[in-house]
Amino acid sequence: MDPVIDAEEAARLINSAAFQEAFRDMRLQILDELAKAPVRDSEGLQFLVLSIKALDGIKTRLEHRINTGKLAAVQIERREKESKLRNLFKVA
Repeated sequence: MDPVIDAEEAARLINSAAFQEAFRDMRLQILDELAKAPVRDSEGLQFLVLSIKALDGIKTRLEHRINTGKLAAVQIERREKESKLRNLFKVA
């Protein structure tokens, strides 16, 4: 997939109210369960911590796609400018 288009789609998703609300609600639910979990339940605590990390990982991956797309767009623009300059000097 084109990294610029991929970045645009990731940005639309991560900036959507539905995603932000769902992300916030899930994070708060996990944190609430973590606060209520008994200290002796090490497996349960570990699962909840891993759940937070996985949830945060989704957001991190989307942000990475956005940044990769921005970089790709800058590189494309630079190549286009260089090509125009080369063509300008070929004509002259």
